[in-house]
Amino acid sequence: MLTLALLTGCGGEAGGGSEGEKSTNGAGSASGGKDDSPGSGKAAPSPDAADGSDTGACRDAECEVVVEAGDVLRPKTSYGVQEFTVELINKGVVSWRTVFTTGSGAMQARGSSVSSTSCTGGECNGRLGRTKGRLETDKLIIDFDSIDDDSAVAKLTAKK
Repeated sequence: MLTLALLTGCGGEAGGGSEGEKSTNGAGSASGGKDDSPGSGKAAPSPDAADGSDTGACRDAECEVVVEAGDVLRPKTSYGVQEFTVELINKGVVSWRTVFTTGSGAMQARGSSVSSTSCTGGECNGRLGRTKGRLETDKLIIDFDSIDDDSAVAKLTAKK
């Protein structure tokens, strides 16, 4: 299991960090009909999640949502995170950005064969994927149990 702990202002890279980030995001919205034509770039329909694609359900830091590039999770600021943004999902790898409420924070990544993180000035950017993965701050856990070519299921949980 891969563990990576970072403090804001520090950066690092863990195994598998040379994965390319070519965007395949020109196919339009996944909320429309399914495109099964050969060469469509869409492997399968989006996975299911308890809260569907309602990222607003994450306000209380207890949700399970389908996310795509551009989606933002905004838990209450008392959880230490102002926003968690899914910047890109490409070939089973989630590129993300976290902005902390206090100008500093720590992240841990676990269980992913592709993981890299860079932190500076109260925000972290990174990649996670190819297998199930978990991101943790001091007050939140974000699990990715299902990552497809262009969507993923993110489960946000408050630490007790």
